Amino acid sequence: MTAGTDDFAALAAVLGGIAMLPDQELAHLRGHAEVRTFHAGQALLDMGEVPTRCWFLASGFLRFFYITESGREYNKAFSRPGEIVVPLSAMLTGTANTFVIAAITDVRTLAFPVSLVPTLYSRHPAWERIGRVLAEQMAMRKETRERELLLDSALTRFRRFAERYPELVDWIPQRQIASYIGVTEQALSRLLREWRGQRTS
Repeated sequence: MTAGTDDFAALAAVLGGIAMLPDQELAHLRGHAEVRTFHAGQALLDMGEVPTRCWFLASGFLRFFYITESGREYNKAFSRPGEIVVPLSAMLTGTANTFVIAAITDVRTLAFPVSLVPTLYSRHPAWERIGRVLAEQMAMRKETRERELLLDSALTRFRRFAERYPELVDWIPQRQIASYIGVTEQALSRLLREWRGQRTS
């Protein structure tokens, strides 16, 4: 399915906020876009799979998680509409991805072949800036997450999660929030009561 006008316009706005792309570059990008939808719970990319696509998330929410040998899941990140989703390390090295990217809700994406990415840099200087800024944003999010896990209290970590993803607080299972902020489900229940009590006081 070819890219819808509204979805591609949303992607063009995100890219345009980083660097101005000529119309012919946007047309080139659109020619490689494919609308892909996923049902809640469906994986876009499995652990151990070599990525062949990256995505622009047009609607819905994604989660990124590790699975241990015992089958336990640990959430590492979430993604919301308007974000570009790239399994960066696996894409750069051409190796198997180490975590799962899966839909929390039904989602709609624009999918692009990862083989397209390196070819863009030689087409126009704006692509190099876009690639650099997106990589910097990913690095800053990773650093922020590490700092929060090491230095912030559990309640502060939950507040930040609720501020970033208010739609998910009552949507996803509590065990997924607990694994993301690094607490047990019992501790999360206490945090939820405290947080909701503060909001109503």
